[in-house]
Amino acid sequence: MFFKRLEKEYGRTFTEAQRNALRARGDIHRFTIPKDCHWSDVLKTSENIGQVLTESMRGIANANKELVGVFTVDWNQPAPDGKGKLIANEVVSALVQHFHTVNLSNANVQPDVIGRAYEYLIKQFADDAGAKAGEFFTPPEVVDLLVRIVEPQPGEAIYDPTGGSGGMLIHAADFLIENGSRPEFLRYYAQELNWSTYAIARINVILHGLEADIRGGKSTLTDPQFLKSDGSLGRFDVVLANFPFSDDHWWLAPEQQTEEQTKKAKKAFSKEGFQDKYHRFIFGTAGRLRRLRLHPAHRRLDQRRGAGRRGLSAGRAVSRPAGDRGGNRRVQRRRHAEDEAMQGR
Repeated sequence: MFFKRLEKEYGRTFTEAQRNALRARGDIHRFTIPKDCHWSDVLKTSENIGQVLTESMRGIANANKELVGVFTVDWNQPAPDGKGKLIANEVVSALVQHFHTVNLSNANVQPDVIGRAYEYLIKQFADDAGAKAGEFFTPPEVVDLLVRIVEPQPGEAIYDPTGGSGGMLIHAADFLIENGSRPEFLRYYAQELNWSTYAIARINVILHGLEADIRGGKSTLTDPQFLKSDGSLGRFDVVLANFPFSDDHWWLAPEQQTEEQTKKAKKAFSKEGFQDKYHRFIFGTAGRLRRLRLHPAHRRLDQRRGAGRRGLSAGRAVSRPAGDRGGNRRVQRRRHAEDEAMQGR
């Protein structure tokens, strides 16, 4: 569906003057569809359609930095027994033919409709996934409440350090529309550790017609990606986040979580704790098994500007400061209160 949508909206050829005019409008994306990577090239394929579809999608991703990591499905993947394809060519062909009958251009379907349909699919998948869905999906009712509390305003920068499927950014855009403004008057930023979830978020914001800077593959805790030119943390007007769940090795980057490195890191952590070069953990750090409580334990994660606002979604067990490192809970509560970090500022 996403490939067909891109083709319909961005597969046309424009003069430089037309490109500039489109950019000036500020309400559409511009992507490059390389030669031999168009929907029509896939449609006319009678044999090895899975290979052609995969190569077309990867060609588009390689030509557009914003789409790197989005097209991850291999429609030409061999079956486990080595006989035939995991997804038969006949099935891929039937899928392509089905979507070809649907006009997904803006002239026929508004971006909002496509975006809502995609959100519906994400929610259905989340319902089936049960508790694990919390890693990528926050109930829309919760997100809507957070957005209404922080009230993003035109001209502000909004950031989600645990981006998930991009719902926080999309609800912020909806809030502007509801209040008579335009969604492009916000600047959208997010970071997401999981590449698969990053792909969902990237598709989600594009289908909603938003320009967003989303960065994937790195943890905000160990490798924050939005930094100033001097290497310090970037700042935002509004921060919205749904904390990640418990992680035995939250202080290690994904590539460091091998069995050998993990054993060494556990010993070092027990002696030294987590050494954060950005000095975010002013209230201490959570223990090895308490990533769930980690985020509210350091105020500077929110990366707010001056009088910025933040909206945080956390379970009841997370709302208490972590008490196993950096002082007991009573002391940490006092520190939070003194700093107004837990007072809804």
